[in-house]
Amino acid sequence: MKYLTLLMAFLLTFSVSSAQKTYAWCADEIRTKPRIGFLQGDTIDVVIFDGRNLEALKRNGCEEGQLAKNLQRAISQTYPQAVFNILTSEKYPLDAAPDRITIKVGIVGYHAAYGTDITTGFGTFGGNFSYGVFPSSSWNAITAYSLKVYDKRNGTDLKKTKDISKTESTGESFGFKSAKKILDKSFTAANQELFFFIDECFMK
Repeated sequence: MKYLTLLMAFLLTFSVSSAQKTYAWCADEIRTKPRIGFLQGDTIDVVIFDGRNLEALKRNGCEEGQLAKNLQRAISQTYPQAVFNILTSEKYPLDAAPDRITIKVGIVGYHAAYGTDITTGFGTFGGNFSYGVFPSSSWNAITAYSLKVYDKRNGTDLKKTKDISKTESTGESFGFKSAKKILDKSFTAANQELFFFIDECFMK
């Protein structure tokens, strides 16, 4: 009985300490179907800004900037016949250049946490994000982007924006394994919406 009591106390302590942290694992490689012939020969500037509260996140073996690199690589692989310029994150607030397409992605969220602790990892952008209510007794995960697409080819001046927010929750009690599973699921859904939106911006 004494052993059981000590074990329960340890598990409770571990559960509480885990619940007070927000986690981000290295994102898997983003797999998309190449759009052959789409945007062929067009120059595209890509700038990605990670606006998450990185100090609040426990990044499990993931280098800072890795998520942005994954997104950059996925965009260039999805439109393989375009000509890409990958810009540094410092260029994010600057005006889009003329005579080209510019894609700006602000990373607002990519993390998981237990209960409402998930709110500590969000970045602040000018978008209108709707996160909904996070269950207080579940693992929660979110992937959220602020997407801006500019088309200044041939003297045009078009801008389209979209806030993408995909959340997942689970009552499974497998700890970090459950958290990573739902984070991967939200990441996949958010990226699908991101590329569908980019496609729609340039379909005739």
